[in-house]
Amino acid sequence: MFETMMERLDDLDLAQLARARIEANETPVRVSFDDLIAEAQADIANGR
Repeated sequence: MFETMMERLDDLDLAQLARARIEANETPVRVSFDDLIAEAQADIANGR
C-alpha cells in the first residue's frame, strides 16, 4: 500500500513540489491521506 501511495505521489509530482516548498520554507502542499489511500487501493484493484 505504501509503495502504491508513493507511486501515486510521484505520478502527481506532489512529492517533488512538496520537497521544493519545504526547502524554500514555504507552506507544503496539503494532501488528503484518505484520498491517497483510496487512489492507491483503486490502483491495486486495477492491477497497476
